Amino acid sequence: NTFFFPDLTFNANPQRVADVSRAIKQAGVNASGYVVMRLMAPNGKELASSDMLREMREAGFRKIGWGVESLATSIQDTRLKIAELEYTQNVFRWCEDLGILTKAFMMVGYPEETRETIEETLQNLKKIGASELRVSKLTPFPGTPLYREMVAKGRLLTSDLSVYDTNTPIIRTDGLSPEEVKQSVGHIVQGYFNSPEYHAMVSRQTSRHPELKGSYDEFFKFLKGKEILR
Repeated sequence: NTFFFPDLTFNANPQRVADVSRAIKQAGVNASGYVVMRLMAPNGKELASSDMLREMREAGFRKIGWGVESLATSIQDTRLKIAELEYTQNVFRWCEDLGILTKAFMMVGYPEETRETIEETLQNLKKIGASELRVSKLTPFPGTPLYREMVAKGRLLTSDLSVYDTNTPIIRTDGLSPEEVKQSVGHIVQGYFNSPEYHAMVSRQTSRHPELKGSYDEFFKFLKGKEILR
């Protein structure tokens, strides 16, 4: 009863999203869809709109993963071509209003990472209101510009590729030890899922879309089992 497109830039061509959504509706597919999308193109063009999301919802898309990456403004300015916070808030609110679950894909362990950037990320995350999180460690895979930069600057903590798994700190940061980078994931995840802001978002969405209550109940059970949700 679920379909998934394994394309991490599903909305790189917004017209294709419209075409696929219409085709799904015309085919009468009776299933829920999940897809991963970008907020912005590398050239800074916004890739999501309320009209796009409404058409996707009508086609059966009930969950969207978004590449948020970091919500610390200093990292966004120096490292990422990423969306402005207000636009990101709008996209997540559009999803909330339409009854679309969201998953924010994020990373910690940037070269510029500090305790302050971690805290800023957490506080801004509360403002956007994602249904779920995936927080990984920034991993400079060989062959990428980031890898070459980290080698040139002597920032690699290890050259053992067997631990380049996105769960292990690889980069020496400005303000955090490798252990602190690991701990920052728990700080963000627990701080977010136990926040009043998160539970207010869930309450708003399930009030408007009661069919999602079962999904959140199952997710909360998972979080409690992992001792994340208090």
